[in-house]
Amino acid sequence: MDALFWRLHTSYLLNDRNASEKFLSMIVDEQLKSPFNLRDEIGGRNYNRYLRIKSNVENGCYSRLYGSGAANPLETPCSYETDKEEAEFHLELMARPAALFSLIDVPSDAIVVHELELAEYGRCDFVFRHGKTVTALEVKMGESPTSVVSQIDKYRLGLELDMCLNLYDTVRAFVLAGGFGPYVTSELSRSEVGMVIHRGSPDELRLLNARDQAVLA
Repeated sequence: MDALFWRLHTSYLLNDRNASEKFLSMIVDEQLKSPFNLRDEIGGRNYNRYLRIKSNVENGCYSRLYGSGAANPLETPCSYETDKEEAEFHLELMARPAALFSLIDVPSDAIVVHELELAEYGRCDFVFRHGKTVTALEVKMGESPTSVVSQIDKYRLGLELDMCLNLYDTVRAFVLAGGFGPYVTSELSRSEVGMVIHRGSPDELRLLNARDQAVLA
């Protein structure tokens, strides 16, 4: 059943509707033939994902599994520009991570991977592994471009597809930038992506929005 769930999970995330319906039917049939506690099989957090996937497949809705869509658009902040190179800023963040860790709620003993390759989903600037949680962080030097909305979505999708390895069961996402325009602010908040503003220094960081509890928590 654990394997069936992860096949369903993968096909759902990839928007493979025929496969999603097939694997969901297999799980439901197995439950009818020999009742058992699926929550015990796959864990409470993954069971919540299963219930949302099941409901969405049955309703023909293949939306993402994060974000309720109920978040109010945030006020667009002012932007800060810097002539510092992004690679240089990355090194400073790695050398002085304490302030950033505190803002995005990552413990000091988290495993940090710089520029993690996620196959066809691209290269994420920073990925933090802490307990059963993974946090993706994309860094922009000036105002974040509108493309960052799809960019961070790809990284989160790539990490969610690897949840079947059972190394983690929660994927979070943040964008760190010198500023956020109205469209980016609205769309990132809708998708529960945290936003952090910088002025070109790890010592000058500000969390734009307090992240709501994930729907699936």
